[in-house]
Amino acid sequence: EVKGNLKLELGEAVNEFSSDGTLAGESNQAVPTQLAVKTYVEHQVQGVKASARESFETKKLQVSETLTVEGATQLNGSLQLGQGVQVAQFSDTISKSTESSLVVVPTQLAVKNYVDNKVQGLDDSLKAYIIKLLYEPKLYDIKIESFKLAEGVILEMAYIPGGMFLMGSPISEFGHSDHEGPQHLVNVSGFWMGQFPVTQQQWQAVADYNKVKATLQPKPSYFKGDNLPVEKVSWNDCQEFCARLNKKFKGQLQGRKFRLPSEAEWEYACRAGTTTRYYYGDDESKLGEYAWYSGNSDSKTHPAVKEKTPNNWELYDMIGNVWEWCEDTWHDNYDGAPVDGIPWIDNYKSYRLLRGGSWYRNPKDCSCANRYGKNPGDSSRKFDLGFRVVCS
Repeated sequence: EVKGNLKLELGEAVNEFSSDGTLAGESNQAVPTQLAVKTYVEHQVQGVKASARESFETKKLQVSETLTVEGATQLNGSLQLGQGVQVAQFSDTISKSTESSLVVVPTQLAVKNYVDNKVQGLDDSLKAYIIKLLYEPKLYDIKIESFKLAEGVILEMAYIPGGMFLMGSPISEFGHSDHEGPQHLVNVSGFWMGQFPVTQQQWQAVADYNKVKATLQPKPSYFKGDNLPVEKVSWNDCQEFCARLNKKFKGQLQGRKFRLPSEAEWEYACRAGTTTRYYYGDDESKLGEYAWYSGNSDSKTHPAVKEKTPNNWELYDMIGNVWEWCEDTWHDNYDGAPVDGIPWIDNYKSYRLLRGGSWYRNPKDCSCANRYGKNPGDSSRKFDLGFRVVCS
């Protein structure tokens, strides 16, 4: 205990909190990760309030009151995640890099036990650090790098800091599909990502570069406008676009390469530290503030500029407007998916991944976890399929 704010050490179980934050009761046996704490919190711990008093019985794993804050733990390889928390790592120590990027708040967690899975117990040797983000997701200094594609045509890339996140959607999420599970932890390295979907003006500038392997149509889009997102481009077209960028900017890239994002990178960047259905929350009625979709698009694309509210990493139109190609091949679910953020590619599979939904799609298709697959060739040139590039 630290005076004023109760702090809980790993492996310590609590029987009851009194109103002044001191421990009460006789039972204080060590039961690693089988604990739950609720405090009066408004962005920072204010101390334990009488109204937040909780009782726990460690042997039977029963809680006397319904928990309002849930946590996460690893149970025999199966991750359980509660609202508002993220897991940093499972070990006896937290690395300095992890410590600096997330906020450890021991009193703001509750382990899910004997709730959904009727867990009867945990191995005492299993230790898990539970990391809770601030209520306002941690904001990073946004770094922008610009590439001059042609006179007056700039490609702006935002730096996405590396980190760990939970990919996919829980079964309980409205609109959940089996394609979006099982949820799994992925550790993503830092990379740069276009702030906007590639525009028609940017596409035309690169189409004028020397051919690498394939010809690019300078004006492929159904809807016309310099600042509108380019569409009617196939996955193969996007590969040629990236190849031309790499050739053009070889000196500036310093060993990095332009490419399509992996599916994990795309979702990590889209969520930007959030765990909700959309990167702003779960309220579908607010979608129009952040995205162009079937409910507000007037059946057309809209300028890929700062018209809608971006996510926490200053990325615009990550959901809605146009679908965005990813590098990966299509898989029906995440069984066997990589956990390091690299593209998941099986050479015997033909379809490639698309993410984000579009102006043509309903709110369900615009969620952070929704997935879609199309043939990478000419037949996939549709009027709501675009892309954005990454660089690493």
